[in-house]
Amino acid sequence: MNGTSIAVKNMVTVLTVTDLHQDRRLYEELAHAVTQHKPDIVAIVGDCLHAGEDMQGRLSVTECAKRLHDLPCQEVVFVRGNHEDENWTEFAEYWRKRTRPLHTLHGDIFKIGPLCILGFPCYMGDESHFLEKRKPLFGASKWIRALSKVHGDALTVQFGPFPSWPMRGSSMNPGGGSTCDRRGAAGASARRLRPL
Repeated sequence: MNGTSIAVKNMVTVLTVTDLHQDRRLYEELAHAVTQHKPDIVAIVGDCLHAGEDMQGRLSVTECAKRLHDLPCQEVVFVRGNHEDENWTEFAEYWRKRTRPLHTLHGDIFKIGPLCILGFPCYMGDESHFLEKRKPLFGASKWIRALSKVHGDALTVQFGPFPSWPMRGSSMNPGGGSTCDRRGAAGASARRLRPL
């Protein structure tokens, strides 16, 4: 589900997490963090799955989908990392058999109350499974500018798994300025966001 807008109370709590890599211990820590912080949204910003062959200590793709689906929060939002490749198909199929909508952001906006979350594309690895029927995005300066005109100051950028991506001076960030809040780019952090 993309371009979603959901009504919410005055304050939104977002817990951002990346690089779970199907690691059983990290999934358990995430469940604890969600229970402790009680976020409205959990934003998974890359690499909840693992594309490597070493599966020792890792959950199955289906178990990952089940655990993330069952988190006690209003919504779970996904931005693709380089490890969500062909394994994403199994993840998405399991998720869609359940009740919670699957929010996958790829140059899309997820809006909840005053907050807009924009998911940047990850150009590493095979993104075709995550995109499903969507087309790859190129020319970020055009689509980001168009989204900014619609959503203005409410636009909050969440992407992963790279805290400094898009790289300064790259075609996606020609001005070289900061493109993310590094406090939410690694591990899990909860922040309260108030309306503008």
